Amino acid sequence: MSTPLILPAVAPVLRADGLVLRPWETSDAAFVLELAADPETLRWADNFRGLASSGDALAWIKARRERVTMWVVCASTSPGADRLGWVGLSYLEPRERSMMISYGSHPAWRRQGVTRRAVDAVTAYAFDATGLGLVRVSLEHAVGNTASCRVASAAGYAVEGTLRQRLMGVGGPAVRGGLDDSHAHARLATDPAGPLPPEPDPIGPPRPSSDRHSTAGSRRRRTPPAGPRRRGRRRGSSAGTPRRRSRPARSGRVPAAAARPGRWPA
Repeated sequence: MSTPLILPAVAPVLRADGLVLRPWETSDAAFVLELAADPETLRWADNFRGLASSGDALAWIKARRERVTMWVVCASTSPGADRLGWVGLSYLEPRERSMMISYGSHPAWRRQGVTRRAVDAVTAYAFDATGLGLVRVSLEHAVGNTASCRVASAAGYAVEGTLRQRLMGVGGPAVRGGLDDSHAHARLATDPAGPLPPEPDPIGPPRPSSDRHSTAGSRRRRTPPAGPRRRGRRRGSSAGTPRRRSRPARSGRVPAAAARPGRWPA
């Protein structure tokens, strides 16, 4: 019988390659408002929309602390250290031992490998038997969020498919306000770490048919085998019977067969 999955009372402090991941604190309110004012963050992370005041930011932080497995990514443990981004685990399924990971970074720290290192640290904690001991960690991102897709691939999260009309208002209510497709990634505890080799789009145009195969409604023309052509039998000849050439009659003489009927000419 497997050990029941119990979340910690407080998110543990994690370290990874020059980064420190710690629980959210009330002193992070200004950082939350900076993210809520960033157009790129609002485009892909709808949980930051509508945060306009310190009270909104504190309520947002309180909710993250209640979910326990949510971290803010910092440069060090010092109180004034730069805050670089965030990572979180949510949607716990205790029986399946599965959770979903989410992540993001501050505009000043993008494209520097910060998010990938933070995701690696949280993924290792999620699969470690002394951590959460999960079996599976999944993630989803909008199909247009190529940066998030690169982070997932670099962290070893394989593409599992495309979920059509999955996310509400990914492009922002003023831009789209509808449903958008999302890419589904996942990583198992037995999977190797990233990065993964490039993969094709989960849903793309159909592959063209090969020239060796016939298309629907058409018949394939057979190619004759290589080699010398066989000469067909002439009309009137039978199989297995050699054809004889008639000898031309010499002028002034009668053929022997005509002279001696009943005998084959010598």
